[in-house]
Amino acid sequence: MWQTTWWSMIRDVDPLLGLSLVLAIAALIAILSRSYTAAVMAGVIALLALAFRAVGGDGGDFRWAFLLAVLPALLVVDQGAYMLTVRRQQFPSHGELRFGKWPGSRDTAKGEQQLWEQYLAARDAYFSVEALALRYLVPAIALTVVAFTAALVLCGRLACCGGLSPQLAAAGWLGLAGSYVFVLLHLGQRALRRDITGGAAWWCGATLALGPVFAAVLSMVIKSGGTAPPVGGAAPAAGGGVELTQTVLYFFAGLAPRYVAGWIQDTVKRRLGPAEALTRRRAIPLALVRGILPDTELRLEEEGILDAATLAMSDPLRLMRATNFDKRQILAWIDEAILISTLETYWEALEQQGITGAIDLAWLAPSNQDNDQPIKDLAATSKVPAETLTQTAERLLEDAQVLIVWSLYQTASESNTHPPSGSDSEGSESDK
Repeated sequence: MWQTTWWSMIRDVDPLLGLSLVLAIAALIAILSRSYTAAVMAGVIALLALAFRAVGGDGGDFRWAFLLAVLPALLVVDQGAYMLTVRRQQFPSHGELRFGKWPGSRDTAKGEQQLWEQYLAARDAYFSVEALALRYLVPAIALTVVAFTAALVLCGRLACCGGLSPQLAAAGWLGLAGSYVFVLLHLGQRALRRDITGGAAWWCGATLALGPVFAAVLSMVIKSGGTAPPVGGAAPAAGGGVELTQTVLYFFAGLAPRYVAGWIQDTVKRRLGPAEALTRRRAIPLALVRGILPDTELRLEEEGILDAATLAMSDPLRLMRATNFDKRQILAWIDEAILISTLETYWEALEQQGITGAIDLAWLAPSNQDNDQPIKDLAATSKVPAETLTQTAERLLEDAQVLIVWSLYQTASESNTHPPSGSDSEGSESDK
């Protein structure tokens, strides 16, 4: 009798609910065994199964919308799993910063040890399970919620938004379609480079929310100001639909809401009157640094690096963790940016003589060469005042940022390293 009862209970359980329960138990076991990656993946799949079951409770009409809403989130979660399982291994717990002998008389042993400790602490903070969950899992959930909620609003399934007019709903759907295309293109392109960041995921969520809103607002503006002329004299669509011009405009509003917002802002500024006198800014474009292309410049802007001076003073360890650029490429950019921002007038003349960065110039400092003839020869060939060049070289020789760049450049690959002398591992050996 009891066997029949248990069998009937198991048979009546919904497959998705049963799958969610099994995955939840598996996630709990993975947490207890400290297998956090498996726990995260099992938990995410369990939540997706529950949500899929919930949205299909009325017959499954919106399961397709839920699946489309989940797709961008899966790309974000995949990046988080990659960061936890693969990318973290490139910053191991035991490594050696093979600092080359820095020119000059300063004892750098203490600075090297501090740099190593900073390296390990930053790695542990950046690649911890908690940090990666906040950086990737939370925006992934937000992406799904925003996309699915927008679809429900435009379908009139939410009670608070059931009164949308057909015009607003049509424009909103076009805006949502444009923003969804942008999100898939943006995340897909960055997934190929394994370079999806938490900020990029949040921006995609904002795009999904703003796209339908901008399209709806534009439809109201067009309605109040009259019908816009169709492109190329095309006739309006049959059945009273929006014209081709409006269709393209609404779709573009979702595809690129940033540009639409900028266009609206510029239009308002022109209507309000002449702009105030601009203050001269001493910004040094990132494009002056060799190897920084437009796409690279946009990626560095995401990290708060807007010009060469900011790049010169940026933390190379943070860029090595947060971007997928090669370590020595990052260090070469910072090295050259230091030279450009330090000698803004003469750096091009120095590069023509083979001085490609601050390290090259610091190496020629008289206190390092035991004479001032090399720096004088460089001043003569580059037509740079010898006194300016000498003082700058001496200052760069003692500059902390230049020392960090030099030390990291001499470091072995992150994947096969050991602690520097004086680290905790050697201390434990001496204690024995």
